[in-house]
Amino acid sequence: MSDLHTVTLKGPAARDERVSGHLFRDLLDVLVEGSERSLRFRLEGRSSPKGPQPKWLRTAADFDLLRRPELGASSAVIEARPLVETMPERFHHGDLFVDLDPRKSPVELFEDALEDALRGDADSERFDEALITTFRKFESLLDQGLERIDLVNGRTLRVNAAALEKVRELAKTSYALQRVKVAGRL
Repeated sequence: MSDLHTVTLKGPAARDERVSGHLFRDLLDVLVEGSERSLRFRLEGRSSPKGPQPKWLRTAADFDLLRRPELGASSAVIEARPLVETMPERFHHGDLFVDLDPRKSPVELFEDALEDALRGDADSERFDEALITTFRKFESLLDQGLERIDLVNGRTLRVNAAALEKVRELAKTSYALQRVKVAGRL
């Protein structure tokens, strides 16, 4: 069983015949990093804990790019496998992680978190500060001549300047550093 996601780029930098290699690399970087961080966040509670990256993460969050000539160069199809297939040793007991559906792929977990962030949902439990930083990397794609990026998998997530403004606001308000003064005696 696999999970298909179509990523479509719209704007002057997305032409039917070709897309810049740098632009495509940056897009893949966001998708790979986002999938890995979303998976770690859901399993470990933090998307970028200190220390080396665990060996299981690369395999568990990996996905394939499928060639679909009929879509043109401005669209890509991603095939991602569910966690129950990429991490069978962790999910063979069934409902161990009640709030995490093992039939979802790490790409879907990333899309779930991104959906909340694009709505400006400050109460979401699907992302943390490091994932917001990853979401903001979509800004560099827009700066390279895109007007929007659509991620489609049964739903359409539209990443554009207006949606990313909500993500910027989340970054300012949700995880702003605050000084705390503690007084008292021991």
